[in-house]
Amino acid sequence: MVLPSWPFMVEREFESTYAERSSWSPAAALCPVREVKKQATEVRAGEVLDYEGRLFQVVKKEHTQGSGRQLGNVQFQLRDVKQGTKRQDRKRSYDTVEVAQMEHRSLQYLYSEDDKLFFMDPDSFQQETLAANSFGEQGRFLQEGMMVEVSYFKGEAITGEVPNQIEVTVEEAGVYTRGNTAGSDYQPVQISGGATVQAPPYVAAGQKIIISTADGSFVRRSER
Repeated sequence: MVLPSWPFMVEREFESTYAERSSWSPAAALCPVREVKKQATEVRAGEVLDYEGRLFQVVKKEHTQGSGRQLGNVQFQLRDVKQGTKRQDRKRSYDTVEVAQMEHRSLQYLYSEDDKLFFMDPDSFQQETLAANSFGEQGRFLQEGMMVEVSYFKGEAITGEVPNQIEVTVEEAGVYTRGNTAGSDYQPVQISGGATVQAPPYVAAGQKIIISTADGSFVRRSER
């Protein structure tokens, strides 16, 4: 007797849908997801791991390919979502890790005060407070009115992410120093919000540019 395959197919489709919707957009609604186990190679930066009884957000992942029959290793840079401290961890490619059950909600950033960040749900107008370190290094790109994704664990807001790319205004352009090659000719500029990023020498104060919030790198000049 051949057992029907549809339950397995539905499970796979659910996991595929979860992977697709985890690529966040500012219009994302509240999206509860179940707890899953993944191979180390399948984990993405930004996901939160239930690890040794504590929650760690994956800041960076590097996969080192093995040789011959060796499958290689996965190196994680992790951030403790409660304490903000970082640690390194290495897993074998076939090791599994537990991804924490999360809910995701789109909130609007209002302001910061002391070590707290204040947000508002644009639909219910309910306010939410997170610790200043909840966004990790991306916190320097928060701007008033920005829509962000806040992740909840068991009803508690624990971490947040800004959009992958944002438009910012160049407030101050640093002194331009020519490098050895044209490709390295970048200058430090201060953007709205106070952060400093590297931009091409033709970028001047008052202009709007698009940057990547993953590393603060310059993407292009804004068309607006």
